[in-house]
Amino acid sequence: MAFTAYKTHPWQGQIWAVSRKSGETRQVTKELSSYTWLASAGEKLLTVQKTAISHIRVADFDEKTKTLQTREIYNESGIIHNVAWTPDERVLYSSSASGKREIWRAQKDGTNVTQLTVNADVSFGMSVSPIDGSLVFCSTDEGKHALRIADSEGKNVRPLTDGTEDIFPNFTPDGQSVIFQRGLNNKTLWRYDLIDGKITQLTETLASYPTVSPDAALTAYYFLDREADNLWRVGLVSNETGTFVGKINLPAKISERRMRWHPSGRFLTQIFYTGEKANFFLLPTNGDTGQEISGLGKGDVNWFEWSPNGTSIVASQTEISQDIVLIEPSFD
Repeated sequence: MAFTAYKTHPWQGQIWAVSRKSGETRQVTKELSSYTWLASAGEKLLTVQKTAISHIRVADFDEKTKTLQTREIYNESGIIHNVAWTPDERVLYSSSASGKREIWRAQKDGTNVTQLTVNADVSFGMSVSPIDGSLVFCSTDEGKHALRIADSEGKNVRPLTDGTEDIFPNFTPDGQSVIFQRGLNNKTLWRYDLIDGKITQLTETLASYPTVSPDAALTAYYFLDREADNLWRVGLVSNETGTFVGKINLPAKISERRMRWHPSGRFLTQIFYTGEKANFFLLPTNGDTGQEISGLGKGDVNWFEWSPNGTSIVASQTEISQDIVLIEPSFD
């Protein structure tokens, strides 16, 4: 007997076999590919093999012409979920190349690739302090998601929060606080003060995927506007008091939840798709009409970040191919 079992983040299926005689279970497939749907044909298995290739791309942004000049700096098998910039404009990303999900670093041109963390199990988000380059990331251990902090070289890793669903951390620009999402279903925003270790709840109602404004005053997030027309919008909350200070409409065609604040503070940048390509939508914070920006390339965007000077974007994109394959496991 055979079956497909899944692990989360990344959501990946592998084929297992069970002995009819002893009941012993063993794993048949062990690659980076994921397997879905099984059928038997004699002593063979017919299955769908999904293979993911992730690309890290850097796109230079011309604000006058509103255009992107994009180049690929790195690619690998599997899914690269997280990307970020260091204060000196090197690229950080999470990868399972070593067998575990760790933080790696590369130059802006993709050279000098270096593994930073060990046994970090990086999952839902990471952030870099603009002051000293410290790393805060979500680490998953036995199904629990908590925040951990490390120095700029990935050393001296220690717990930051003890929650079970603390995800998507964001350093404030002064490096003194971390804004994060608590909850996978009942999602709210919280602030961790690095000076005194105090944790403060910022929102009472649903709020997800936070991004902190360049002046550290506000956090933007997604929420379902139940008091109005039940549409998704961007909310703005005070990082100091937790006061709701405003909301921004999202174009109807936008369904993705990937948004980052531009370092100038003049607009938020939102991912959206046209067919198989990913584009950006600039959401001005002053209420002006937004604008589409194309040129990022093919593949789903897992995450993106603006460079500290606001002239470049780094993005992780994944393309997935599907093939029907035959597998010949040995059964007893």
